[in-house]
Amino acid sequence: MRTFLLTLASVLGVSLLLNAQVTLTPSLPATADCDGTVTVEIVADGFTDILSAQFSVNWDPAILDYGSYTDGGVLAGALYGTMNTASGQFSISWLDATFAGVTLPAGTVLFSITFDVVGSAGNSTMVSVTGTPVAIEFIDTGFNSVPVTPGSGTTTIQDNVAPTITCPANQTVVVAPGVTSTVVNGIGPLSSSDNCGIQSVTYTLSGATTGSGNDNASGQTFNLGTTTVTYTATDYGNNTGDCSFTVTVSQAGGGNLTLITQSANVDCGSTASVDVVVQNFVDIASLQFSVNWDPAVLSFSTTSNLNLAGALFGTANTGSGELTFSWADPAGQTLPDNSTIFTIEFNVVGGVGTSSQVAITGNPLPIEAYNNAVPPVPLTVDVQSGTLTVQDNVDPTISCPADQTVTVGTGNTSAVVGGIAPVASDNCSLASVTYTLSGATTGSGNNDASGQTFNLGVTTVTYTATDDAGNTASCSFTVTVQQATVPGALTLIAGGGDAECDASNFMYPIQVENFTDITSLQFSINWDPAVLSYNSTSNLILSGGLFGTADVANGKLTFSWFDAANPTTGTTLADGTTIFTINFSVVAPAGANTNVQITNDPLTIEATQAQGGVPVFVPVNTTNGTTNIVDSTPPMIANCPADIATGTDAGMCSAVVTWTAPTASDNCNLVSFVSNFNPGNAFPLGTTTVTYTATDGGGNIATCSFNITVTDDEAPVIANCPANITQGNDVDFCGANVSFGNINGTDNCDLALDIYYYTTGATVMGSAGTPLLGQPTGEFYNVGVTTVHVFAQDDAGNKSAECVFTITVNDTQDPMAVCQDVTISLDAAGNASITAADVDGGSTDNCTISSMSVAPDAFTCANLGDNPVMLTVSDDAGNTATCAATVTVEDNMAPNAVCQDVTVQLDATGNASIAAA
Repeated sequence: MRTFLLTLASVLGVSLLLNAQVTLTPSLPATADCDGTVTVEIVADGFTDILSAQFSVNWDPAILDYGSYTDGGVLAGALYGTMNTASGQFSISWLDATFAGVTLPAGTVLFSITFDVVGSAGNSTMVSVTGTPVAIEFIDTGFNSVPVTPGSGTTTIQDNVAPTITCPANQTVVVAPGVTSTVVNGIGPLSSSDNCGIQSVTYTLSGATTGSGNDNASGQTFNLGTTTVTYTATDYGNNTGDCSFTVTVSQAGGGNLTLITQSANVDCGSTASVDVVVQNFVDIASLQFSVNWDPAVLSFSTTSNLNLAGALFGTANTGSGELTFSWADPAGQTLPDNSTIFTIEFNVVGGVGTSSQVAITGNPLPIEAYNNAVPPVPLTVDVQSGTLTVQDNVDPTISCPADQTVTVGTGNTSAVVGGIAPVASDNCSLASVTYTLSGATTGSGNNDASGQTFNLGVTTVTYTATDDAGNTASCSFTVTVQQATVPGALTLIAGGGDAECDASNFMYPIQVENFTDITSLQFSINWDPAVLSYNSTSNLILSGGLFGTADVANGKLTFSWFDAANPTTGTTLADGTTIFTINFSVVAPAGANTNVQITNDPLTIEATQAQGGVPVFVPVNTTNGTTNIVDSTPPMIANCPADIATGTDAGMCSAVVTWTAPTASDNCNLVSFVSNFNPGNAFPLGTTTVTYTATDGGGNIATCSFNITVTDDEAPVIANCPANITQGNDVDFCGANVSFGNINGTDNCDLALDIYYYTTGATVMGSAGTPLLGQPTGEFYNVGVTTVHVFAQDDAGNKSAECVFTITVNDTQDPMAVCQDVTISLDAAGNASITAADVDGGSTDNCTISSMSVAPDAFTCANLGDNPVMLTVSDDAGNTATCAATVTVEDNMAPNAVCQDVTVQLDATGNASIAAA
């Protein structure tokens, strides 16, 4: 421009007089909100008799993203250069077509530029008037070069809006008796968001467990009791937002009847099932209570899974968040711990982040429970109420319009494009729709890009829908602004095409159409150097063509050619001929793109054609292409672990498992490498599949998986092995029903263990090989010593050490002696005898009679008649009993008379006598 004006001055004979100095100052606010916009006004002082002006404005594009410019209305016909705004460069060139010159008051705004703030809080950028890419040059009406003082200003990005963070519901975890801590997972924040960006999320633990850390408290070990977890989100402006919830760890089997509803996260618009669970439900004869919830969050549907026959539900006020339950069975029922007595089905109607406690209360029906004693005894009832928190794990949906092509007249460099709104929806609620512009036009905004000004070339419009939970979905389309072509004109074509992200020699052809009798050609080629790095040119078919490579680092190459061999006739090429190829290396990741455009920057597009032996300027059409960087090679995952098998940790129904994590690599850029579990996590019983997923910038995915199998190899422990037992027999039985307390066991996993037993000795029940399932109490044990063997077995088949004790049943009951009288006769010798059996009248014993004796048992003529005797009965235990009987002795044999002659002498009186004997 300066050369043109100086030449014009010499032709007109105008004298060159030195003018005063012009000052250019960017006026901008000292601070800007991180999610807002900034308008910079370019203010001129000393603008007197100015004939032409050109200069540039520079800024940091990582802090400010160009949006649009507004002409100040004081420089008619000014041309604005927006091609390099993505690199933080803007230019203006102006010539007063009247050549009268323009004078402006001090402080006049020449034009303004509006930016979207994209930098984080705390960052700053200088906005400066510079000579890049267009040199600073002012000419006055005397055709003098006017000195210019370029100014600058600085704006610092700030953030005064605190972030938001949503916690999960309060958590309740029940562990086995004796367990004092447990690892709790799945308690990360439900969502966190900030108007500008989250710098960090931290947590602190207070109460039963103390500690702190970054990101997510999942995987931490929580002690028995209630721990408060507080999450704090901090943004780049150091504003903070926090939320809290509790984790309660309690032991099963506390003694009182306990009613439990668990906490859970539920998806908005879905259904939720809440189990009402019991513990210590032993010999319960009746139960009643109420359940309350927030009807703005949960809508009652029905009940299911009823485990207590005959129960009644009161559903009249479920619309107000009340349900009553009542049940009775006079005989009483016993349920295993953690049994579900019924399930409440809800429809989730609350929004994301809302929550409702599903509370077991006494409103309107009081909490009451009785056992099956006679009369029934009222019981203490403990409750643990959980909370359902509404979350949203489903991405929104968004659809873009089809690619748009807009044609403008020759000389026009931009167009306002309308009717390009997206259609977005979400299963819950949509928080925002934003758009970004990349390529020929850059910028961003909210809702709809319709009405924005699009530059010549291809602009990619990306819409992003975000729901209230921070889930996002995106879609993209292109807006191509092209100039109307002149029929039959020479056309230059920048071909376009996809390039692999690791390409080191991507060949980009420059082709022609209607190349007829062309004698000279010059043009520029522009691209984004952050995407493609210039290597070289090749395949040149226009002899003598020259390439200007001085600015290829900034994405600019020039080409000029003169047909020295045929200056009057020119050269003709077939349509589609490649006149040369540009060789690039790809330096951007997959997903990036750049427009490769034939432009006037810095060398103007010009072509001449031989017409009647004279070169004549001819119109030139351009067709520009876009190169998309793609990645068709998936990542590689190395050292995927083998399957892992392990037993449970001591006292725990889980195992903390560690392994060496695999590594991932990619030929271009690895976007993410994540896993569903990490080394050091606690794993439950059974088989869990651990999957590592590597994703590259092209969306290619590679996975590796292995299984972690946790088995329960910890034996139960008998908790209350009885001492040896001794007792007497039951009346009239040779043994006794022996009762004692149930024998129980503890286990790291099972709350309800199987109890087996067998006995040896006086009483035999089962055997070591075929034990009996159940309790040995209340069985009939024979008199003598019985050895009882008891063990507990869990669901995994682990057996406890045997509990061994003896049950001794003593026979303490005397026999029953029954006598009968007996009559006996003396023999010829005058003797007789009896046995105990002779006088036994049917004596008995509860066990076995070991002996009987009678005394006296021998008789003579001296015992003729009734004689009392005593029968003594003895059993195996040495118990005795007696009874009395009468033994009648008879002499049933006649005497034998034997006579002898005798001689007697009369006495003095003449008498004599004899005796029988």
